[in-house]
Amino acid sequence: MKTAEQIDLLEELLGLRRDRSAFLDEAVERSPVKRYDDPAVFAAERDQIFRATPLAVAHISELAEDGAFLSRDVAGAPIILTRGRDGVIHGFYNICRHRGARLVDADQGCRHRFTCPYHAWTWDNQGHLIGVPHQAQGFPDLNKPAYGLKRVNVAVRFGWVWVQLDGEMDIDAFLAPVADDLAWLGMERHVVFASDEKPWKVNWKII
Repeated sequence: MKTAEQIDLLEELLGLRRDRSAFLDEAVERSPVKRYDDPAVFAAERDQIFRATPLAVAHISELAEDGAFLSRDVAGAPIILTRGRDGVIHGFYNICRHRGARLVDADQGCRHRFTCPYHAWTWDNQGHLIGVPHQAQGFPDLNKPAYGLKRVNVAVRFGWVWVQLDGEMDIDAFLAPVADDLAWLGMERHVVFASDEKPWKVNWKII
């Protein structure tokens, strides 16, 4: 946040305190319940917000070594994040290109290749298809480069791995308003010590 914005907010808060007032709208508005429990509304939010904007889904310390991988569910889609032999962090859908089976069940680990449990098609951690059993007999015309793992947009900024499922990701433009604050935090120097997950059955706007 810019200094001028911080000053404006502080002055506004001090003014409210001085006037013994709360920050409220001039008129009472009612929010329809369907905003919170309508599956169609949630689907639209998922597609237009969570799938169409960059999301920080991992810290770089979780993918520090060659071969490290993480599996995540992002806006309803299963993905794999890997650090390939090229040193680059890649993102793919966690889905076999043959029959659509889930490739990886583990949350994290170290693998240089991923093999589908269904028919054993195998990809390296850069997403290239490298193994197809009985290819000569069953898939004589298979164009292996065309069947690499389906990629998702990935960027690394300020110590975080960002993913965007739909559309073109312009991570620098997206983060520009808070870039100075994120740089000041120095999160790229941190490491993940422990993680915890608490599933709650609640709409994201309520939580």
